[in-house]
Amino acid sequence: MNFLGKIKKFFSFTNLSNYSRLWLSGQSTAIDDLSKETAIKFATVFSCVRVRAETFISAPLVEYKKNPNGTREPSDDTELADLFKYVICEVNGDQYGALPAFEAASYDIDLMGNAYFQKLKNTFGDIVGLYYIPAPSVLPYRNKDTGRINYKIGSNVYTRDDIFHVPGPSFDGIVGLTPIEVMSNTLTTTKYYETYSNNFFKNGISPSAVIELPGHLENEAMKRFAANLKDNYTGMLTGTPLILEDGAKYTPHSMKFTDAQFIEGAKLNDQKICGIYRVPPHLIQNLERSTNNNIEHQSLEFVQYTMLPVYKRFEFAVNTQLLTKEQREKGYFFEFNIDGLLRGDSKSRAEAYQIYRYMGVYSVNDIRKKQNEMPIPNGDIYLQPVNMVEAGKEQNNESNTDADNV
Repeated sequence: MNFLGKIKKFFSFTNLSNYSRLWLSGQSTAIDDLSKETAIKFATVFSCVRVRAETFISAPLVEYKKNPNGTREPSDDTELADLFKYVICEVNGDQYGALPAFEAASYDIDLMGNAYFQKLKNTFGDIVGLYYIPAPSVLPYRNKDTGRINYKIGSNVYTRDDIFHVPGPSFDGIVGLTPIEVMSNTLTTTKYYETYSNNFFKNGISPSAVIELPGHLENEAMKRFAANLKDNYTGMLTGTPLILEDGAKYTPHSMKFTDAQFIEGAKLNDQKICGIYRVPPHLIQNLERSTNNNIEHQSLEFVQYTMLPVYKRFEFAVNTQLLTKEQREKGYFFEFNIDGLLRGDSKSRAEAYQIYRYMGVYSVNDIRKKQNEMPIPNGDIYLQPVNMVEAGKEQNNESNTDADNV
């Protein structure tokens, strides 16, 4: 069987029954009540993992090379540089882009705790592609005989020589915890809230009007009365009228849907889910406690304290599992460029650029590059403030005299 045939056979196992495992100290625990498919059906969970995934793929993964003087510069020397920019792999003529593959990996990390890719190699052992593997199809465990991490997919077992593994938050630093297990109680409560809400509206008594009859009508008379009411008058009403006989009275229950603090409890549960995923509520369209003054600050905190650890975790996996030892020794490494995510509003950016420009940190073309503008002639000149000298150094008297005469 040729190489592509083996790859095709390998990925025939992705239709296995879904399960999730928590790997810790050689033990695996199955989740019976909740799965990736059931968890993502909750609106708050889907909103949180979606905003994290879409933010994750908004920052490009860039290859850099360290120079002997300690500086760094963008590089395209390794095969992985183009791989992460465009096509992450090609199998049997089908091309798979890096963007959707990374987005799927983000969903898996947030829902299953781990993301997996198959390393596609050429005859020289170089990595020429990465093929995304759905996390529910993979069971990681430590081989007791070899001590290595193995990955069971169907009836086949693989090592990290063949699998690129990005773990999420972890107790052991090797295999990520399943967030569904961590928040199982919260998701179960959310499920109860939704079930109660559906039953409330499905079974609740909400007549549009009450018609009291002074006496009792026979069956035929009642049928005629109800039919006449339905045919001629109910089109003007939003519900079905309630007909009462013999002076019966209709008294609605005093406890309403909101009086039972149901809405407050549901909101609190949504806040717990946002807290687990560390997503500001305003990013999932919950603007109850958001203002124009704090939304931008919360968005920057989301990038700094929520997404930055995700990027660092992915960078570490790429640099240690995909780059060879020789490439790392030569100074090659990958890093996400999150400058675009950290930019504030136009006024704040302009003020920051002005400060950096006058301090000599940025040139005009540096600023234009950050704004995705074309460079201009003579735009690489850096300014230096004339009224600043080296700390601890006396000013030149001649310079001072010249300055006084101006």
